[in-house]
Amino acid sequence: MCVNPHRLLDLQTFAAEAREAGAVVLNTLHAELGDNGFLQAYLEQKEVQVLHTGSDSQVTALCHDKVYTAKPWTTSCLLVASATGGLHLLNTGCKGCSGETRLVLPVPSS
Repeated sequence: MCVNPHRLLDLQTFAAEAREAGAVVLNTLHAELGDNGFLQAYLEQKEVQVLHTGSDSQVTALCHDKVYTAKPWTTSCLLVASATGGLHLLNTGCKGCSGETRLVLPVPSS
């Protein structure tokens, strides 16, 4: 059974039909509904249990929280790739660094 893509469905009906068909939901939604873990959490509920692609609801929600995920980068040194080549160790707030590039490591050419 294929779910007809040309019908407008509420989430409950969509999940019920997907579960009945044994479908795996390919999540291509972006922004709030697709990126914040809401859809994933709904599909993962015990009474719904529909498989989906991508990360689970907890990981998705965590990654969507830009303030929380930025905290480690604002309190430590960060190794970043440079557009001109090499890796740069940058201070983004760690103690003992002055805030400028401290180390440049060349990347071996392949």
